[in-house]
Amino acid sequence: MGELIKKYLDEKNSALFESLTVKHRITLTKCPPKPDEQTNIWYLSSQPEQFSVGYYEDIDSTAPFTHELLHIDLIDKGFANFSEILPCIKDGVKNFIFQPIIGHVNNIFAHEKFYQAFLDMGYRPEEFVQDFSADFNVQQTIAQIDDSFDIPMLPNEGIMFFITSFFTAKDNRNPDKNKDLNVLLKYLREKDHALYQILDNTWTSWANSKSLDNKAFLEHLFDQTENWYIQRKKNIKTDV
Repeated sequence: MGELIKKYLDEKNSALFESLTVKHRITLTKCPPKPDEQTNIWYLSSQPEQFSVGYYEDIDSTAPFTHELLHIDLIDKGFANFSEILPCIKDGVKNFIFQPIIGHVNNIFAHEKFYQAFLDMGYRPEEFVQDFSADFNVQQTIAQIDDSFDIPMLPNEGIMFFITSFFTAKDNRNPDKNKDLNVLLKYLREKDHALYQILDNTWTSWANSKSLDNKAFLEHLFDQTENWYIQRKKNIKTDV
């Protein structure tokens, strides 16, 4: 075990780490920050029987490393990784909408399944993800959606921002950010109720299910969103 990994192990996560290393090789690497890169980001990449965790900035908490270990544990239990989802969106409308954002969506699906385990290990809710450590600019996000959402063509950044913003809001575990993110969810619901309902129904079903078959839930989401977009195009033509 490397010295770097030892730094991010303690009484909370050592047992999980040891159980995973029976099956997999796990490495931890500190990476030099890139220009304009968020230095608070930790990430996970996988190869057969090996998982690589990377980060940019040293911190005094084991929470981010534990978060990545829980991702590995979930994959080990059958949760489909990013690469396994990609073939489901290789064609048509699904491809244009979800190809750029599926990694983000799938990541948040994973979070929902191991958040409670994270708390049970003794960590605090606000330690779960680093995304909400800075101020969340709701109005900027809304402006990004409004900028292109109503354009009747793909790829459409407004639609992609709509979907990622919804799941980002659902991923918030920091009570201090609830007010801002509730404003965002209210905006999304009013902006396009049909798309919002598709996302909300999918998320609620996933959150309430004991299943780890994220691929099946995501395939259903892809199909419903594709149908929504096709109907939307028809309605736009009718209005014209």
